Amino acid sequence: MDETIRQIIRKIFSCMDGAPEEEKLQAMFKRQMAGNRAAQKKLDLELTKNKEQLTKLQLEIGKTLTGDSIYSPEDLTQAIQTIKSRITEAETKLMVLREEETQKKQGLDLITPTYNQFKSWAGNLIRPHWNRRK
Repeated sequence: MDETIRQIIRKIFSCMDGAPEEEKLQAMFKRQMAGNRAAQKKLDLELTKNKEQLTKLQLEIGKTLTGDSIYSPEDLTQAIQTIKSRITEAETKLMVLREEETQKKQGLDLITPTYNQFKSWAGNLIRPHWNRRK
């Protein structure tokens, strides 16, 4: 019975030979994170642009009050609300991307030691049993 269980376990662990190594996992993680960071950078640029535009629109309020603006108060109010909405949306997306990056890093940090332990067990179990002493 014990030998049958050992054979099954050896078969399972021998399949790990084709599994990705830690370096491959790291490379895959880096590719995924490169896309994440590119999206973060794009959102950061959008945020900067939208915040600058919001500042300009808020400065226009004074001109509207004195009648020197080309915008009506209603148009200005609508434009400010739209920009604020864009800012909130971009900040939310940015927060989600950063949290996703953190979770993936933590996941990789948890998986790697376990993966290495399984590889170690697999290496010990699939070695020919005639080299072991009883």
